Amino acid sequence: TQKFYFSQLILEKYQEYTTKYTQYQNFSEKYTQVSSEIANLQKNIIDLELAKERNYLGVIAKTLHDNDPCPLCGSLHHPNLATTSDCDYDELIKKTKAELEQKTQVKDQIVQNITESKTIFSRLKEEIDKTLDTIRVFLPNQNIESIENYSKNLANKKESLGVEVN
Repeated sequence: TQKFYFSQLILEKYQEYTTKYTQYQNFSEKYTQVSSEIANLQKNIIDLELAKERNYLGVIAKTLHDNDPCPLCGSLHHPNLATTSDCDYDELIKKTKAELEQKTQVKDQIVQNITESKTIFSRLKEEIDKTLDTIRVFLPNQNIESIENYSKNLANKKESLGVEVN
């Protein structure tokens, strides 16, 4: 019957729409996560660059002696000398920047996936609306909600029986 045909058509569109919308939501969650990771990596790079500069000041501090002027401030007394670290800041910065670049590429791909998913589920929503308009023309005495409920009942039966309904 026409009611069954349209119900099946609506059901298929709703299922596809739901799948695409779920994908969109998953991509959006991943985007938020990766954006946070990128922000942390950017902060780490700044912190590492500051630590590198402090380490350089520690190298200069090793050359200071009381009553000799500091090349930075001119002070003759040096009560709190900066210290140095054996850390290879250049290597850490390089690795962190590489990780940042990789995460940025992942973020760019996620943005592309979000855009594609949003476009697809928007198109599907339009198709559902057009199908509902068609139902109104071919089955003018049918309540659209009853067709939608019929479609949902078909889906539930299909799931509970594990049988393909065609």
